[in-house]
Amino acid sequence: MWRQFRPIFGFQALATAVMAMLAGGLAGNHGAASAGLGGLVSIIAGFGFALMVAKNKTRTAGEVLRDAFRAEAVKIALGFGLLWLVFRVYQDVVAVALVGAFCVTILIFSMAIFVGDPNSSKQVTDKES
Repeated sequence: MWRQFRPIFGFQALATAVMAMLAGGLAGNHGAASAGLGGLVSIIAGFGFALMVAKNKTRTAGEVLRDAFRAEAVKIALGFGLLWLVFRVYQDVVAVALVGAFCVTILIFSMAIFVGDPNSSKQVTDKES
């Protein structure tokens, strides 16, 4: 499961760095810090999602769906909670940079579904089950 999310976290970190450099060029240090925090919030929220998914060893379709909803709820709660915290604590936040970086990195996280797990196509034989 972690193999599926590792490249996504890398892409999110890369996008965060690029957006921080762009925001820094346009809005100075506070713009760079705001974009960096926006990306970091998204990465932390995605990490919470990945932890929820990785710890559950579900078997039925209903359990998979239930666990997916729970993991998504954790991601949303972490995302909004951390964004609120940044807005509350960081007085010089550049909102456009923060929210922009957050949105871009959240969209990148949605690409995890397209990253294949090489073990998922492996057939289970009677000896393994």
